[in-house]
Amino acid sequence: MRNYGKLTIKEREEIFRLVVQDLSLREIARRLERHHSTISRELGRKEMNRSTYSVAEAQVDRNVKASESGRRKKIDPQRKLYHTIKHQLVELRWSPEQISNRLKLDSKSTRWRVSHETIYQFIYSMKDSTEKKIWIQSLRRKKQKRGPCKAQRGKQSKIPNRISIHSRPVEVLDRIEIGHWEGDLIVGVGHKSAIGTLVERTSRMTLIVNLTDGKTSEQVVKAFENRLKTLPSYLRKTLTYDNGTEMCSHQLLSNSLGIKIYFCDPGCPGQRGTNENTNGLIRDFFPKNTDFSKITEEHLSQVERLLNERPRKILGYEAPKTVFWRNCGPEPPKKTTPTPEWGGEQWRPCP
Repeated sequence: MRNYGKLTIKEREEIFRLVVQDLSLREIARRLERHHSTISRELGRKEMNRSTYSVAEAQVDRNVKASESGRRKKIDPQRKLYHTIKHQLVELRWSPEQISNRLKLDSKSTRWRVSHETIYQFIYSMKDSTEKKIWIQSLRRKKQKRGPCKAQRGKQSKIPNRISIHSRPVEVLDRIEIGHWEGDLIVGVGHKSAIGTLVERTSRMTLIVNLTDGKTSEQVVKAFENRLKTLPSYLRKTLTYDNGTEMCSHQLLSNSLGIKIYFCDPGCPGQRGTNENTNGLIRDFFPKNTDFSKITEEHLSQVERLLNERPRKILGYEAPKTVFWRNCGPEPPKKTTPTPEWGGEQWRPCP
C-alpha cells in the first residue's frame, strides 16, 4: 500500500468502473493500492452509495471542501463575535486592545478570545470599502492604510557625535532643578512647514519657536539658539531631543550656548514624554492640517501664553509660568513692556 494522498480524478473514474463490475471494497482498494476505508468514504461522499456514485459530483464535492478547508477566520460576519466587536468598537468606541482584554475576562462564559492585532488585521483587510471606512473612523488613529512594523532600535543614527539619553545626570531624570529642556518639531501639512517646541521638564514651561526661515538643520538650530539665548545660562543646562535629522547641527547650538544635548533611543518618544504631551496640547490649537507658514508670530505667542498660564494637575494646579519664575533664581523677573514674542513678559536673567 502506498503512502496516503488525495484521490485523483483518474482514481475516481477507476472506482466507478470497478463498482459497476460489483467488486468488493477490499478488492477495489487492493487494485488501487488504497486502504479500504478510503474507498468506503469516497463512495459515501455527499450521501451517495455504490449504486448512486457519480464521478462528477464526487469531484465537485472534493473541490468545494478543499476551498473551505484551512483555519477558520475568528472574526466572521456570520458569527456572533463579529457583531460583538463591531458594537464595542463602533458604538461604544472601545479600542481593539480594550475589546481584546475584555473578551479575555469574559472568555469563561463566551469562550471568545481574539488579540487586538487580529482585530486590526481584520479591519484593514475588509473588502467592503464602506464598511471598512466605518470601522477605521472608530479607531483612535484613523489611518486609511496600515504600514509594516519596522524595528527602529537597531538602526544607525544619522546624527553625528550624539550623546545618549542614558548619559544624562540623575538630576535631569528626577526633575529636581529648573533648566532642563525637551525639544521637538511639530510639522505642518505636507511636511512643508513646522514650528519648534521647547518644554522645561520641572515647571512644564513651554516655548514655541517660529521656523519661518525653514526647517533645515541649520535653520532649526539657529531658531532654537535665538530663543534660548535670552535665558540666563543657568536656565539652559540640558536639552533632550529625539533623533530627527533637523538636529544634525546640534554641536553649533551646544557650542554657542553651552547647553548639553542628549538624544533619545531610536523609536522611543516616550523618553521625552513631557514634550510629547505638550505637543498634543499644542495640536488642540493647530490640527494636523495646519500650514504653519500662515500662522503669525502673535498667534504663536498667544497659544504659548495660554499654555503657560493654564493650571496643571501635575503642578498642584499652579501655572507653569508661576512655577518656572518662582524657581529660576533669588528674585523674580521685573515686568516690562509686553512683547508679542514672549506673550506679555520680557525675559531677563535673574541676578
